[in-house]
Amino acid sequence: MAISTKEIEKVALLARLELDPKEVESLASDMSNILDYVETLTKVDTEGLEDDNASENSSNVLREDKPHESLSREEALRNSPRHNKEFFLAPKVIG
Repeated sequence: MAISTKEIEKVALLARLELDPKEVESLASDMSNILDYVETLTKVDTEGLEDDNASENSSNVLREDKPHESLSREEALRNSPRHNKEFFLAPKVIG
């Protein structure tokens, strides 16, 4: 499945990425190759294979969620490049 440079440019615009024409061409080619590979995977004959339900026997390996003291406002804002001593300040990103 071919991805056009127009489609890459549209996605870059939506993602606020600045891409030069060479990068756009390269990404269009790479994305087309990835989609072609995925297309070949859909043609693999899986008839007669059992499902691999490895997740059925797995358990949660994350640590237990225990409540603890939160950061103070001063600690949270300490490394922020911009704040007004109460909130983080960020540039406006919505029109």
